[in-house]
Amino acid sequence: MLEFDFGYLKKLRKRKHMKQAEVGRYMHCTGASVSKIELGLCRLSVDDLARLANLYEIDDLNVFFVKRLERRN
Repeated sequence: MLEFDFGYLKKLRKRKHMKQAEVGRYMHCTGASVSKIELGLCRLSVDDLARLANLYEIDDLNVFFVKRLERRN
């Protein structure tokens, strides 16, 4: 099963030396909204994910997903 890695968004933002407020302006939202997205507390549309990927110069959206190991009892 694949799981979205919300924390990777924060890593990418920090690599670009950007503040949440700057990303928020680009995304037409607030820095607080960017914080919630990075924490996985807010839904992210595919269109918004594509915009973030463009901002962070990511060509393949698959990098945002990680394989989660299934627990077996």
